[in-house]
Amino acid sequence: MALQALAGVHYLAGHQGQPRTLSLARQRFFWYDVEKDVRSYFRNCARCVLSKTPEPAARAPLESITTSAPLELESRTSPYHPMGNGGTERFNRTLGGMLRSLPPRSKHKWPQMIQTMTFTYNCTQHETTGFAPFYLMFGRVPRLPADLLFKNVLRDDSVCDYNAYVKSLATDLQSAGSETLVCGTETSV
Repeated sequence: MALQALAGVHYLAGHQGQPRTLSLARQRFFWYDVEKDVRSYFRNCARCVLSKTPEPAARAPLESITTSAPLELESRTSPYHPMGNGGTERFNRTLGGMLRSLPPRSKHKWPQMIQTMTFTYNCTQHETTGFAPFYLMFGRVPRLPADLLFKNVLRDDSVCDYNAYVKSLATDLQSAGSETLVCGTETSV
């Protein structure tokens, strides 16, 4: 069962790496030594071993951008000038790695996989903010194929009216926003 769970949060989630796989696994499952199992699964993932490249040695210093709401920042960069938008270039590098890790059959239809890979990327916790962009935008944890596979969706007994949902969403988003501001990190997605 642990192997199926790890396949659902690693293989089906675009081979995003050990920390993000561990985050998704902890969010959805619990078993003894989950971290050890994720580490072992990741080391033995043939797609990751073949397609992942080491991080570059030299990095430019980063500066925090302060925003107060999602989509508040409308980036002012020069088109067709990659150095003008480092965030986008970093995402493109990650997306390229995710597409490289696809099995050969899926690589033939890589343009159709971009939307799926972008969604799974946005569902994982980011190092900078400590939250998944999906959570910061919508105030809830997204449903992934692994949730359907293990029928986690069916266990959600909380059915509420629209007013209760809006209040809960506002509270969750306010909590996420205040936690990221305390950490001194950006919240732009």
